[in-house]
Amino acid sequence: MTRKTARPTEWSDPDKFKRNWDKRAEAVRDWLPDTGIVADIGCGPHQALRGMLAPGVGYQPADLTGWTPEVAVIDLDQGQFPEGDFSASTLLGVLEYLEKPGLALRAARKRSGRLILSYVHPKGEDFAPVREKRHWINAFKPHVLTRLLARQGWQIAEQRVFGETNHGIQMLYLCTPCAPVKPPALGPLASRVREEGLTYLRPEKMARLETVLTGMATVPEGDFVEFGLALGGSGIVIAQAAQAQGRRFLGFDVFGQIPAPSSEHDDPLSRARYREIAEGKSSGIRGALYYGYRDDLLGEVTDSFARFGLPVDGDRVQLHKGLFQDTWPALPTAPIAFAHVDCDWYDPVAFCLTALHAVLVPGGAILLDDYHDYGGARLAVDQFVAAHPDYRMEDGDNVILWRNQPG
Repeated sequence: MTRKTARPTEWSDPDKFKRNWDKRAEAVRDWLPDTGIVADIGCGPHQALRGMLAPGVGYQPADLTGWTPEVAVIDLDQGQFPEGDFSASTLLGVLEYLEKPGLALRAARKRSGRLILSYVHPKGEDFAPVREKRHWINAFKPHVLTRLLARQGWQIAEQRVFGETNHGIQMLYLCTPCAPVKPPALGPLASRVREEGLTYLRPEKMARLETVLTGMATVPEGDFVEFGLALGGSGIVIAQAAQAQGRRFLGFDVFGQIPAPSSEHDDPLSRARYREIAEGKSSGIRGALYYGYRDDLLGEVTDSFARFGLPVDGDRVQLHKGLFQDTWPALPTAPIAFAHVDCDWYDPVAFCLTALHAVLVPGGAILLDDYHDYGGARLAVDQFVAAHPDYRMEDGDNVILWRNQPG
C-alpha cells in the first residue's frame, strides 16, 4: 500500500485551510511564552498564531508552502526545521500527516524551549474512513503518543480537550523538555527479528516477552504456545527460549487474513480496524505488504523459523493452520507453561483463555498483546480474571496473567 503524505501540491491552496482552525491557536494562547521567538510550524495562509503573541515576542512561520516571504519552507519528513532557537514551537494540525513524526519531534527538541501541539486520537467506528479522507498517516492512542514524545525528549506538562466527534478526540498538549527515554535493550535474537521486520511488537512489548520467557526457567514442566503469529518474529523468540529450556513450541494461526470481530463485545474501533484490513488498505511493516495479504504466509513463516535455526519439524516446533477452535482441540492435551495471545478480538481471546486455563501449570504465565488496544480483548481478559481468582494480572504495555502457585 502506498501511503499518502501531505506534499506541497496538496497544501498550496489557501481554501483548504478552514478559518475555524484559528480557534485552535486561540485555545493555546495561555501556553505561549512572553519572551523570545515562537516557531509556528504548519502556519497556513492565515498565520493565526501571530495575533496571539504577547508584544515583543518574535514570530517565525514555517510551512510546506511559502505563503509570505518570511515563511520558512520546510518538510518535516525530510528532517527540516526553521533555523534558530525558539522559546516555543507549535505543531497544530500537523502531526497526523507525518510519515516520520519522531523526526519532527526530535528536531523541535533541539531548537525549542517548549512544544505546543494538537493531535486527533482515534475514536469510534468511523475513524478509519475519516482518516483516509483527510490523508492522516498515523493514528496514535494517547499512551502511544506519550511514549513517542518521551523518546524524543518531551514530557506532557498540561493537556486539554479541544474538540470531540464520533470519530476522534482532538487534544492539545503543552510539552516541556526532559531527558529522552531510550527504548529497552533487547537480546540479539529479538533485535534481529525486529531489524528484519518480522514482528509488530514494539521494543517495550518485546522486552517484556523476553523477561517472562527467562522467568519460565523456574517452571519445571509445560510447553510454550503462541496464538497469532503474524510474520513469526515473536514466535521465533518464544521457540528459541522453548528449545533452550527443553520444551516444545506450538504456534497457532490462520496464516492469512484474520477473521472479522464477530462479538457484540467488540468495540467500534476493532470493527473499523478490520474494515481497513478487509478493504486491502492496511500496510505492512516499513511499507512492506501486509502479512494478511500474502499468498503463502505459512510457507514464509516456516522459512523464517528455519533460517533462525528452528526448523518446523512437527515435534519440537509445530505450526498449526486454521481457526483456533478447530486446531487446538485436535491436539492431545499437554501442560502449558507459557502462552502468548495476540489475536485482537473478543471471541478468540476468550477462547484462548478458557482453553489455556485447563492446561496452564501453576507458576505459568499468559502474555496478552491487545489488552490496551481493543475493547473486546480487554473485556475478555477482565471477565476471565474476575472468574478465576487463581490468576494475578500484572499490567503494562502487554498484560501478564500469572497463575498462582497453590497454597
